[in-house]
Amino acid sequence: MNILLINYEFPPLGAGASTATWHIGKELAAMGHRVLVVTSGFKKNTGYGLENGMTIYRCPAIRKKVSQSNLLEMASFVASAFICLPRLVRVHRIEGAIVFFSFPCGPLGLWIHILFKVPYIISLRGGDVPGNEKRLDRIHKILTPLRRWVYRKSAAVVANSQGSKYLAEKADSYPVSVIPNGIDTKFFTPAKKITDDKYFRFMFAGRLSDQKNLFFMLRHLAQLKQTGFQKLKIHMAGDGPLKKELQSFANNVGLSGNIEWHGWVSKNKLLEIYQGSDCFINPSFCEGMPNSVLEAMACEITVIASNVPGNKDALANYKNGFLFDLDDEYMFYQILQKVVQNTSSYKKEIGKNFGKSFKGKYSWARTVNSYINIF
Repeated sequence: MNILLINYEFPPLGAGASTATWHIGKELAAMGHRVLVVTSGFKKNTGYGLENGMTIYRCPAIRKKVSQSNLLEMASFVASAFICLPRLVRVHRIEGAIVFFSFPCGPLGLWIHILFKVPYIISLRGGDVPGNEKRLDRIHKILTPLRRWVYRKSAAVVANSQGSKYLAEKADSYPVSVIPNGIDTKFFTPAKKITDDKYFRFMFAGRLSDQKNLFFMLRHLAQLKQTGFQKLKIHMAGDGPLKKELQSFANNVGLSGNIEWHGWVSKNKLLEIYQGSDCFINPSFCEGMPNSVLEAMACEITVIASNVPGNKDALANYKNGFLFDLDDEYMFYQILQKVVQNTSSYKKEIGKNFGKSFKGKYSWARTVNSYINIF
């Protein structure tokens, strides 16, 4: 089958949905499908390329940073892709499309369906679901008629978590299926040798943005240090609009000597950070299905995450990680203390539960087969 993947972000651009697009495309190609990915160009990197059996076409677009894009930059990709797609669909004889995000990419699926009757699947990723990110509520309300048109003409609407499915069906009366993200468990593996230098290592990986609730996390880690847990290391892997503010805040609360800011890192470096850490924290206000949580679980490090849709789809509380309520700061701090004091026993139990229950559930092959079954 000739399959088109549309996402305004694709490695090296973007985060979770970008990674998911790469894995889905790679798995489709390995199964013998012909895969075309249409994504944003970055600086001089435009036009055709080949990667892991996929043909990549990078449309000219305005984009300044690898880690993030604003509404104007997203719109520049959509406008460029509207022009490029008719020729690409004809040349590559596209038979079906997976379109990541209802917005900004959803209208592109509708466009090729109108022109060529190509069936398309909308893959919801979290922030594009009304009700998931409150700051986007006004935009979602304005775009409601177009979003519902995109859904109505699609072959299916898919969410990557039960939480996103619930919110999507609450906002629009269209059935939503759930296809979770996968984990590359051949790459993301536990450390073979445990570092024992008396330090306890926390980590976060993702965009440094409001959604991630990182001031909350740093404030409580500073409190942990002040109450006697002096030997803490904190690894921050990622970049985003709040980086300078977070660095200043960390200095003000006394964490300057405990924290390392890695910036946007390669996949190999990210694995190194996972394997060298004791605990991964994801304190987000909202999530789709966070790749970083799944990757940390695969590396068998303790995960602490906010009790929000997406996180609670992946984690079974006190079995393969810990969930805390966003409005219960004392609960979060108690979990931090428990994890620091009992890390060896928790890591052993979490590794056992992950291997027993989750490896088969979160595989990219299973994810891809679910999409193919819809087509």
